[in-house]
Amino acid sequence: MRKLHSLPLFFLLATLLVFSSCKEEDDDLNPNLIIQDFYFQAVLDGDTVTYQDGLKDYGNIVGDFYGSQANGEWVYAPFTCIASNDAVTNPLPALLAESGAVSIIIPSPDQKSTVQEYQSLVTTGTFPIGYLPRSAADSAITGAFISIFDADAVEWNTNNGPTAPAGSVVVNEYSTFVDNDRIPATQKIFSASFECTVYNSAGQSKQVTGGLIRGRMIRWQ
Repeated sequence: MRKLHSLPLFFLLATLLVFSSCKEEDDDLNPNLIIQDFYFQAVLDGDTVTYQDGLKDYGNIVGDFYGSQANGEWVYAPFTCIASNDAVTNPLPALLAESGAVSIIIPSPDQKSTVQEYQSLVTTGTFPIGYLPRSAADSAITGAFISIFDADAVEWNTNNGPTAPAGSVVVNEYSTFVDNDRIPATQKIFSASFECTVYNSAGQSKQVTGGLIRGRMIRWQ
């Protein structure tokens, strides 16, 4: 009789243990916990977005707007972006949905002809929000450019706002990184924190706080 009475108690305890274990696992599933080397994270009007290279089919776009000319000067804007792997190979707006990028904008009176000259354009330190030219008639403004695509593939960026927007980007890391899968192999690791306001093409705005990014930067083309 004692054994028969103990069976329901045993199953009750087992059920409680399983439930407790599942609850602990659920509690640990924090989508905004940064666990990868390369990532983008920001709080937009109170909503946190987190994208990480290697998680949920995400990758790191490494690139530069090398040698584009605007208003009679050379404009350089090396950037890093965390986006879907589809966008890594084909960066169309529709494929850039739910992605984030940071670029450093440097105008120059002359063309940079070596990798070393180009890489020296970026340094650690604080950059104001600048302006990335979108046509040859535009003038670049030294600083940082931030772009965030939402789930509907609408871009929110610092270019769409006022000409002297508030905000800044603090470059915390800019170090050599060798990736032999790329040609040439020399790359840089770039990490920064940022706060600013981003705007869509209609002029609507979102406040960005707690911004963090870390990724590969600069592909010499």
